[in-house]
Amino acid sequence: MKTASLNLLPASSFGVDVIGTPQKAASYYSRGDSLQTLSWYLTEFVGTITIEATLDTDMNSANYVTIHDLVITSATTENDFINLVGNYTWIKASVTEFTAGSVLKITVGY
Repeated sequence: MKTASLNLLPASSFGVDVIGTPQKAASYYSRGDSLQTLSWYLTEFVGTITIEATLDTDMNSANYVTIHDLVITSATTENDFINLVGNYTWIKASVTEFTAGSVLKITVGY
């Protein structure tokens, strides 16, 4: 049962790389929770979306690791999702090489 849906990245248009604010992941509250659903909503998007997470309790940790990369090289409009398994405490999203289109939002649910 989904208990939270958090916005990792707000609506953004191309031209500037964007880094979202870290959000509490599933294991922040309970060490046994390891399933998160990542969703993205894109319009004519070209760029790279990187999802990073940490096991640390401090959101400002330097110990973030990449857990998913979505590289899109031709204009794509899609709403899609994947399930991420890991005992992450904090999770964040960024967009680089953002050369076309827009990100409507990137969310994580658990």
